[in-house]
Amino acid sequence: MFSGPCPCGKGTLQVDHCEKDHPWVEPGEYWYEGAVHCDICGPKYELRKVGRSFGLFDRGIAERNDARSREAWERRSKVLAGDKAQGYFKKLAAVLDEQPSHAATHRLLDGAGFYVPNIAKFRKTWRGGEHWVRGDRPDMAKVLKVLKVKDDALLAEIAAAEKHEAEPDKMVGAAVYTLPKDA
Repeated sequence: MFSGPCPCGKGTLQVDHCEKDHPWVEPGEYWYEGAVHCDICGPKYELRKVGRSFGLFDRGIAERNDARSREAWERRSKVLAGDKAQGYFKKLAAVLDEQPSHAATHRLLDGAGFYVPNIAKFRKTWRGGEHWVRGDRPDMAKVLKVLKVKDDALLAEIAAAEKHEAEPDKMVGAAVYTLPKDA
């Protein structure tokens, strides 16, 4: 589909239009893949799609940022698995189970800012407070709001665990190829 010179001029940049190779492909089931075919530029850059354009990006930044995000998620999970957070989750489950009706439980969760489906779906899928807390992993600030508890230390610990520095992932130079309007 597209082939052009790489930044050093000794290799090529390539964009391919890809489709599944079986007879049950739906119309519009396609994607584009970019590749750098150069011994010098290949280890330094990757060709990625952004909107309708393809550009060169420093290789590995996205992977390093993903790794940092996973590490932050693991630190957050450890804080939420701690005794203090688990105690709040158990209290929330008890408060939810104490509600006089599914409608009251729905109003309580919705009023605190938790995502809850419409009342009909909520009634069909509700399996109790403990199941909801375990499955939804609710936001601790909202849990404390429902419980009417102020625990800034726990919220600060969670915020510190979630914090991570991300490397800026921006295109190196201008776009090397832009897809045509009909693609």
